[in-house]
Amino acid sequence: MEQEKLNAEQASPSSLRRYAAPDWMVLEPMQRAGQIEKNDTLILNTEHGVRAAKAMKVKNAGTPDEEVVINIIKNKFFHTGMALAGTSWVKNVLILKAA
Repeated sequence: MEQEKLNAEQASPSSLRRYAAPDWMVLEPMQRAGQIEKNDTLILNTEHGVRAAKAMKVKNAGTPDEEVVINIIKNKFFHTGMALAGTSWVKNVLILKAA
């Protein structure tokens, strides 16, 4: 099966849903702080395309200052409030959850 690569302009929540998980998994769009938990698998629509990442740590969970760390060694993280506002390097987040 040939895999398609999406660029940032093509990667809307609806376009990402066609890469659907198995029936026992759900892609849930991030809509507020507090949704993401440690070890969640995330689909990130970034300035440079779409990538999968694991939430290694969630700082200040559920608050307006929530930050999701996806790489502890490289200090790669995003601020959920900024991502929701569209001002972060992460433009859109889908959370892979068990159904």
